[in-house]
Amino acid sequence: MPFYKDTKTPPMTYWLDDAIHQNLIPADCIEITQAEFATLSAPPPPVPYFIPLTPRQIRMALSKVSLRVAVETAIAAGTQDMKDWWAYSLQFERTHPLVIAMGASLNQTPATLDALWTLGASL
Repeated sequence: MPFYKDTKTPPMTYWLDDAIHQNLIPADCIEITQAEFATLSAPPPPVPYFIPLTPRQIRMALSKVSLRVAVETAIAAGTQDMKDWWAYSLQFERTHPLVIAMGASLNQTPATLDALWTLGASL
């Protein structure tokens, strides 16, 4: 059974059960191996989900990894909205734009933030 992909990004994949349907394959397709077809057709890996952390959990986790002072210093220098977010949020989400921005400003990688959330969820 031949396998094909088109030249668009991301590519679409096609396969033929028989030669009768050859005319259904778009003209800009090239033939590929079964292994490449399997790789291109595989679903993307699942995106990890992190539960929201409570104010206690995030603060304890930051303290355990020695980031709490740096975060609170950055918050104190931030906008009033940021200060209110830190002071009054009932939960902190791993994918919140302020979490991502704060992590980047403190040179934390996404993997480090993931680990922080995992730690926080255990507290």
